Amino acid sequence: EMQIRYLNATLLYGESGTGKTTFGRYIAYRFGLPFIYINLSMTVDSLLGSTSKNISKIFSDLQEIPCVFMMDEVDAIGRMRGSGTKCDDEMARVVISIMQMIDRMSTDVILIAATNRLDVLDEALIRRFSVRHEVKRFSPKENQEMLNRFVDDVPVDFAPDEINDIVERYDGRAQSYLINVLVERIADKVVGGVTEEGLDDIR
Repeated sequence: EMQIRYLNATLLYGESGTGKTTFGRYIAYRFGLPFIYINLSMTVDSLLGSTSKNISKIFSDLQEIPCVFMMDEVDAIGRMRGSGTKCDDEMARVVISIMQMIDRMSTDVILIAATNRLDVLDEALIRRFSVRHEVKRFSPKENQEMLNRFVDDVPVDFAPDEINDIVERYDGRAQSYLINVLVERIADKVVGGVTEEGLDDIR
């Protein structure tokens, strides 16, 4: 509204399964915007120049779309430049290209990038993100709270010791793994309480 250009760009880093993509989906939900997701490892092409073309096409399609745009595995194309081989020179051009496209992005786009390899990202690319945040694994107490909140929103009964069992049994695992275990437990409860006739209806 003040006609000041400001790109809302956030870089999330941390190990796999800690909820970086889920956070992007949540932001889109809260703002009521489309969530557009791209895994950048899927844009890398063996043909010289094709990777830049793939990425350019994605950015050009987004120019007029207010949205939350999430680039996952940004380290697949955003690695540090300067090694000098032919392949690395090509990837350096890709890094430069993506930085230029980020600089030209509409301010109606909320940009979120995710990586589990912050250490290999090009520093100039990192500087494009006004917010940089490490997403860490939850503590056992936080995992317990997360699972309790999850089951509070589903019409399936869970005893407190069932949640404790998941947290203790899979201690040290990332958040997404615990959620997957919980969803399997929910499925078992739902199917276990259904008659054969009901199973036919589900099928």
